[in-house]
Amino acid sequence: RGTLEAQLAEAQAKVAEMEDSSLVEEAEKRAASLQATLDETQQRASELEASRGTLEAQLAEAQAKVAEMEDSSLVEEAEKRAASLQATLDETQQRASELEASRGTLEAQ
Repeated sequence: RGTLEAQLAEAQAKVAEMEDSSLVEEAEKRAASLQATLDETQQRASELEASRGTLEAQLAEAQAKVAEMEDSSLVEEAEKRAASLQATLDETQQRASELEASRGTLEAQ
């Protein structure tokens, strides 16, 4: 009977060892899976960070173009206004010359 008990204890110890080994193996598989997920996540984060940098550069470029277009539009508007004012000035000078001529005519009469 003692031998059977010893064999049973030995068998139970082996089963416990096998269970521990199985749990360790399962834990190692899980850890490897989590590490792979972490690596993929870090890779994706790096890609997103690179995309963010590219998008920020594109945004800055677009903002510069918009500012340039606004400046160009303001310059164009100012040039139109200046041309309009010059035309008004020319017309006013022409009218002043005509009035001066009329005045001379009237004074002569």
